[in-house]
Parts: sequence; structure tokens; C-alpha cells
Amino acid sequence: MRITIPRLFDMKKLLSQSLDTLISHAGVLALGMLASILINRALGPELKGIFVACLLIPQTAVVFAELGLGTSGAYQLARKKYQPGSIVMFLLAASLVLGGLTMVITGAVVRLPAVAWGGFNRFLILSIIPAGLWLTFLPEIFLGLGLLRGYNGWRTGFQAFRVATLLFFLILFSNKLQAVLLASVILNWAAFIISATVLLIYLKPGFSALSFKPTADILRFGLKVFAGEILGFLHYRADIFLLLFWRGNVQVGLYATAAFLSELLWMVARGLYAPVFSALARNGLSRSIIKKSAMTVLAVTSGLAVVSAFLIGPVIKLLYGESFAGAAWPFVLLLPGTVMLSVPKFLEAPLIAEMGSPEVLIWGKAAGLLCNIPLNLWLIPKYGISGAAAASSISYAVQALLFIGLFMNKSKKTLSPEKAEEYSLINEHESGMNEIAD
Repeated sequence: MRITIPRLFDMKKLLSQSLDTLISHAGVLALGMLASILINRALGPELKGIFVACLLIPQTAVVFAELGLGTSGAYQLARKKYQPGSIVMFLLAASLVLGGLTMVITGAVVRLPAVAWGGFNRFLILSIIPAGLWLTFLPEIFLGLGLLRGYNGWRTGFQAFRVATLLFFLILFSNKLQAVLLASVILNWAAFIISATVLLIYLKPGFSALSFKPTADILRFGLKVFAGEILGFLHYRADIFLLLFWRGNVQVGLYATAAFLSELLWMVARGLYAPVFSALARNGLSRSIIKKSAMTVLAVTSGLAVVSAFLIGPVIKLLYGESFAGAAWPFVLLLPGTVMLSVPKFLEAPLIAEMGSPEVLIWGKAAGLLCNIPLNLWLIPKYGISGAAAASSISYAVQALLFIGLFMNKSKKTLSPEKAEEYSLINEHESGMNEIAD
């Protein structure tokens, strides 16, 4: 089939935009890796396991409190049905009210000994919840307002501030676990204050903009994707909960490192997704460009996986030290599933849009979760973190095959601009919800 000049121009433009986005992602990745090195070097596997487990509690609470409001708020912003200031004020109020209630409920329900909270009062750690909830809304606000450069700049600035905060507290405190935990709390609240202040200055909404008129529309759309977010989070993190129960903090510390490193391979899918949908949404998105982009994601991710499989042992020892060498084999076991799931990470938005219902998101993630938990229950008691990695890799592949099968079985059609805009927001939200604490 002959490629027309306009289509060739679109592909060149797409590649250019993708390169810009990938460069931005690479900067965030480099700073994130530096933060990971600081944490792992300071803590070692056992304290790293306590750190991951400690932050997993507020992270889980945030996911359940979010209610899909971030994605929905971004969609309403993009459609310009309500004043931007009104929606931002609504999300800011929701983060404080829902986050505060969730913090109190979680503190009343989760009563662990002080050592599980790094020696702090549990409510200090749980105070991350309101700020963390706002920080899940923030990328959606940037995207809904069309501030893509602002979004990339914010992510880079946040990671740079994170590294600086970690360095400051690691130098200041002799207790390194308390240093990184306190740095996390301060980081979240500082980011909350700075970002909320900048947005309010930019939008100048005034208190009169705080309105409950958007509530029904925001909740209606948000609940469409909420179940998928919960299932996705549990799928990606059920193994850590089970490892905590059966194997303890050292194994969790090693496994969290392996999972964090393997999920870095999804940078390619995340980097290519945004320009594809933002650049072509105005005129609809052709299936041929989606397929070519998906094949690019698979090829590049596969190549990176092969290279990383050979280098991971020496790299882990160089970056994190000999004590983390046990994370290398679980990392290798995670690679097949991680590579397979990179394609749905790119394809799930057009797949959902073409089928006309976000429920497909639920089917795929439910299938992955239903596969993941029995495998973890079987393999973790026998094989520890290697069993957890194998279970996750298999369940990732099951989820990926389901999504790819649904996509391939659909008749050829062009994605409508409205659906492209709507589900690009869902995919961007999905990319940030499940990042592991590291």
C-alpha cells in the first residue's frame, strides 16, 4: 500500500513529538534512578522493605479514595463545559476532604506497631494521603488544560526536588529510615502547597468558583474508570502484600527493587502514547498508525529487555551494592510479562474507545488479577520473590494477550477525535497510578 505524502508527514511529525516526549521521560527516569540509588544505598534490603511497606499503606488508601475524579476532572477541563477554576477548586477541595477522611479511617483501621511506621506516629505517615491524592489529580489538570509542557516540566521539577529533599534529610538524620520517610512526607506536602498555589495564581478562580455543579458529571465519568484503577493497582501490588505476609521485609526490599527496575521499560510505551493521541486527535486516529506505533513499542521494549537481562547483575551491584544482588533474577523473570504488557500500555486507550466502553479495561485487569493471586499463593511460599516474579510475569502476559486479542478482532475503523481525547486522559492517568514507592 502506497504511503501518501500527508500520511508520511504525519509519521515524521509523530516521530519528532515522540522523541521530545521520550527525552522528557528520560530526564525524569534519570532523576528517579538517582533517588532510588540514594534510598537503596542508605537503607539496604531490610529497611528498604520496611520503607516500601510503610508507604504502600497510604498509597493504597489514595487509590481507593481517588474515585476516578482526576481522570474525570481532566475530561471536563478538556471539554470546557465548566470554568477551569471551578473544576480545579473542586478537585482541591476533594483532595483535602476525601484525603482527610481516608487518613482518619485508615489510621483507625490499620493499627500496626510503631516499628512498622519507622518509629513515627502512624498519622504522620498517613498525612501523605491528602497531599498524595492531590498529586494524582495534578497531572490530569495539566493535561485537561492542555499544558503538556507544563506537565513535563512539573514531573522533572518534582523529581529534582525529591533528590534534593532526600539528600538533605539523609545528611541531617542518623536514622536513615526515618530520614527517607520524613523526606517523603515533606516532599508530598511541599509539592501540594507549591502546585496548588501556582495553579490558583495561574487560573485566578476566587472562592466564588468553588461550586458543586460539576459534581454529578465528574462522579459519573470517574466511576467508569475507578474499578479498573483499583484492579490495576491490586494486580501490580498484590505480590508485595503477599510477600510481606510470608517472607518479610528483606524479600520485599529486593522484590520492590526488581519490580521498579522492570517497570522502567514501560517508559517507551508511555513516551510514545502521548504524542500519538495529542497530535492526531484533531483528525481522528488511523488504525495503521496505531499498529505501527504498537510494533515500535514492542520492538524497542524487547530490545531493551534483552540488553538489560545481560547487564542487570553488574548494574545492580554497581548502583545499589552487593546486598541487592538478589534482585537480579526476579528482574529477569519479570521481563517477559513486562515486555508483553508494554503493548497494552499503549493500546488500551484506542481499544477501549473503539469498543465504546471503559468496562473493557476492567475485563483485562480482572483477568490479570484473577491469574496473579492464585499463582502468587502457590509460588511465593515455595520460591519467594522468584515465585512472585514468575506469577506477575505470567499474569501480565495473560492481561496483554486479552487486550491484544480484543484489539486484533475489531474491524478497521478510525478513532473519533472526542474518544481519542477522552481515553488519552485515562491512559495518562493509568501510567502514574501504579508506580512503586522507591
